[in-house]
Amino acid sequence: MPHPVAPSRHTTRALKVICSTGPTPPVRHRFSIAFPPNHLRVGNASASGARTVRVREHGHGLVSIKSPNGNGPLSVQRPQPSGITAVTEHRRPPVVLIVDDQEWSTRSLESILAPSGFAVMRSYTARKGLERALTHFPDIVIVDVELPDGNGYELCRQLRQDVKFGDRTPILLSCPERPTRQQRLEAFRAGAWDVIAYPVDAEELVLKLDAYAKAKYEADRMQDAGLIDESTGLYNLKGLQRRADEMSSWAYRENAALACVVFAPVLSAQEAEEALPALVGAVSKALRAAGRTSDVIGRLGQSEFAVLAPSTDAQGAVKLAQRLADVIQNGAASTDGKSMELRAGYDAVANARETPATAKELLRHATMALRKSRANGHDRTDWVSAFEPRTTTS
Repeated sequence: MPHPVAPSRHTTRALKVICSTGPTPPVRHRFSIAFPPNHLRVGNASASGARTVRVREHGHGLVSIKSPNGNGPLSVQRPQPSGITAVTEHRRPPVVLIVDDQEWSTRSLESILAPSGFAVMRSYTARKGLERALTHFPDIVIVDVELPDGNGYELCRQLRQDVKFGDRTPILLSCPERPTRQQRLEAFRAGAWDVIAYPVDAEELVLKLDAYAKAKYEADRMQDAGLIDESTGLYNLKGLQRRADEMSSWAYRENAALACVVFAPVLSAQEAEEALPALVGAVSKALRAAGRTSDVIGRLGQSEFAVLAPSTDAQGAVKLAQRLADVIQNGAASTDGKSMELRAGYDAVANARETPATAKELLRHATMALRKSRANGHDRTDWVSAFEPRTTTS
């Protein structure tokens, strides 16, 4: 069967086809889809405002829907074999912005993405791509490495530096051929999530973008729920506490280790007033870059940051603190040429089921350990402190 032609942008929708048992494919059905687009329903051909469409099953779970006016066919997956009984609409289709001056590659991507439920926007220059990305805020951006007025790496950096765009939106760089190791490293340094090469594996690309879109959707949902600190893009205290509950449940089920490390820069009163925004930006950027995917990173207060680390015991917490501190200090030094002095506190359990301590408690204990580390003054050899529970004497 030839690859289906994408419907016009005005009629593209993410559809779910709910099926029941019936005759062996191919089978043709006639039913109606009511308009406007947000009110899809199955009805009869005489329904007001309805357009009759033709549905054909091609086997292997593929169904195409085509209307008499030529808007189609639109391919969707059916969960069960045979007859159509209802059509429902998924949540809003993810919007993908493609920035590429090559018409053939743009059309190739669109022919894969549009039938799979993605809405596609195009830009042909870096300038226009930057403008569209910061105006429409797409869910995913795919940028070619070579553009008429620049390159994809620089556009990626510009987007990441914009506070409104931030780090939540997946950016993929595309190459005309298999990228070299150097190209991949440069892409990741610029803030890209992935690098793809032509010709693409259609099924792999769709699954990958779907996973990225879900991650973006979840991050947006968290921010909308007031769980994200807007100035850093990290979790705020409320977000940390919610994620701590989730992490505690996971660690208990898995008999896993769990740790929390809390950082804070050492600031004088004058530095706290003058240099705090720059320092907060440097610390948050370094934590996002160096933290593991599984880590939960957030901002506790004005200059305090916390990392909840699954599968990490006390020894691992110290190593994690040192690794993140190195990255933070290197990042701060490259910004203003000065080294940043840090203090940290931590607490950890080797087995969350055997040791009755939740992630919230670890967070509180690590904060208390940070205060102890701060009390050590300028002793740099004892910059990270473990939580030590108080002992009572009879």
